[in-house]
Amino acid sequence: MIAAIQTTYRGYKFRSRTEARWAVFFEALGYCWEYEAEGYVLEDGTHYLPDFFIQTPQGEDFYIEVKGSNVTRDPKWDLFMQDMSKISEIKERSSLVSGTPYSYFLDREDYYKKYICPRCGRFFCAGEINSQRNGSSNIYCFSCDMETPSGGDNPLQDDGFVPYIPRKGTIEFDINNWHRKIGAALNKSRAARFEHGESP
Repeated sequence: MIAAIQTTYRGYKFRSRTEARWAVFFEALGYCWEYEAEGYVLEDGTHYLPDFFIQTPQGEDFYIEVKGSNVTRDPKWDLFMQDMSKISEIKERSSLVSGTPYSYFLDREDYYKKYICPRCGRFFCAGEINSQRNGSSNIYCFSCDMETPSGGDNPLQDDGFVPYIPRKGTIEFDINNWHRKIGAALNKSRAARFEHGESP
C-alpha cells in the first residue's frame, strides 16, 4: 500500500494532503476547525479519533471524517455515529467524506452533486434543492429545523388536517451567490500548495 504524504498546515501535521485540503476548504467557508481535536472510547471499547471538529459562523458543531477516493463506509465512523445518536443534532450534521473537497462536491462536468446547508453546515444531496420562479432557491434542512422549538415568529399554518405552528421551515437563499462562495472555497482548496510553507 502506498503511504500518503504527511502535510503541515496552520501548525497541524495532517496524515495526508487530502486532509489538509479539507482544512483549507473549511477555512475558506469561514468555519472554525480543529484537526483530531478529541479522541473517544466508544461503547464497545473501540478507540476513535475523528478527523475534524467544525463550528460554523452560526455556532453549529459537527464532525467530518475524511477518507480516500471512493471510500464511503468506515466501521469506526459508524460506531461513532451510533454513539453520537445521543446528541442528534451533531449526528445529523456530521459526514464521512471521500476524496478531496473538489471531487466530493463536483462531478466530472463540474455540476454540484453535494451542497452545504447555509444555516447549519450539513452536507446534503443537490437533488434536495428547489428552484423558485423569482430566481431564488430553497431547501428544507431537517436537522437544523428540528433544533428550534415550534413557535417564535412563525405564523399558524394549516395543511388541511390540523393547524400547527411551524419551526424554522425552509431556507430561501440566492443559489448563485452560494455557488460562488462554495466554488471559491473549492478552488482555494484545489490550488493549495504546501511544499514551501503553510500558506495555500
